[in-house]
Amino acid sequence: MRLLLTPSTRFEYRYRALLLFVSQPVLAAAVALWRQTSDPWYAIQVPMQLAWPAAVMAVLGTWIRVQASSYFTSVKVAQPDAMTDEIVDTGPFGSVRNPLYLGSLLEFFGYAVCFGWVPAFVYVLFHLLRYQRVVLHEEELFGKAFGTQFVTYCQVVPRWIPRSPWKLFYGSRWTMDAVFGNGPFIGLAAGVIVSAMTGTLWPVVPLEAAGFLMAGLHFLFRSQAHASAETVCATEDRERQSDGSGVTNGLAASSQSYAGRG
Repeated sequence: MRLLLTPSTRFEYRYRALLLFVSQPVLAAAVALWRQTSDPWYAIQVPMQLAWPAAVMAVLGTWIRVQASSYFTSVKVAQPDAMTDEIVDTGPFGSVRNPLYLGSLLEFFGYAVCFGWVPAFVYVLFHLLRYQRVVLHEEELFGKAFGTQFVTYCQVVPRWIPRSPWKLFYGSRWTMDAVFGNGPFIGLAAGVIVSAMTGTLWPVVPLEAAGFLMAGLHFLFRSQAHASAETVCATEDRERQSDGSGVTNGLAASSQSYAGRG
């Protein structure tokens, strides 16, 4: 119980997304070892009664993530910290404080359902406990940064259980940053859908890999564009300061000459 009330360690927080995706092959290998099936651990057979509920949850989780991510840039979403310039309290963030994590949990619960309901509940419970610690860490950061404004937001908007669930699915128009930035999640959802159609989990591997590639290339492009924009702004600031300095020096020289004349 004490573990649930303790914020995450620096390692847990920094690598929270990595731990989520690494847990996929761990779950697949553990279930394959437990069942001792002849299928490859990464390509188990998925019964239809599990595949389609899994696909629906994966799609809904991805939708929530993309909808919530549309309030940020892909550069911001990919940064190791969650700090923003202001508190976002509209759209999905007006329904629940952590729609991105909630979407991740729903999607990965869908993925885990492919292995059976019992493994899925154990799997999502592990990540829920992990995210609880991550959220406590973030709330400390936001509390220090925004003070009473964040306290008021926490009093109005729940941490995990949406007060208006339908708000999770609409709000800001989807952005390219949100779509490409969630490439791995979109790839996973697509993989689960194809798995439901084919009856094997194998499609998840190439489609999720394609999602990672898509997100990585987009992040590199946006990072370079962001860096270039900052360079241009810094250059313009230096030019303005230089112009201002020249004007000041000219005025000083002029006043000195007038003083000499008087």
